[in-house]
Amino acid sequence: MLVSLISSIQIIIMTMIWMKESNKDCIKKNEERSQLVQQLGLPAIGQYSPSCIEEYDVDWNAIKLHLSSHPHEATEKDGYFTPLTIALLNQRNPAPPDVVAILVKLNRKALDLTTLVSTG
Repeated sequence: MLVSLISSIQIIIMTMIWMKESNKDCIKKNEERSQLVQQLGLPAIGQYSPSCIEEYDVDWNAIKLHLSSHPHEATEKDGYFTPLTIALLNQRNPAPPDVVAILVKLNRKALDLTTLVSTG
């Protein structure tokens, strides 16, 4: 059931990205991103293309370890995306269900459709 939920959320997120013209441009960030977001594959500082999020290689065990000592980072947003959104968009190395469960537990608002729409 969790896999089905993850697939549905991925479809919603990808649809929002494709529909939103502003997402075609790179997101600019002048401040350093959180360690969690960097471990999810985004650069420490600078631009990235939202369409490339799905191609990052992620060490999910390192993510779990980091979240155990820095749970507050699960609630931070990077531009349009929450860490949960970034994790769900990764298709090269999909987020395992236990990591998704941890991210949801730490930031239940990230599952709210209103929040997902506002991130797209």
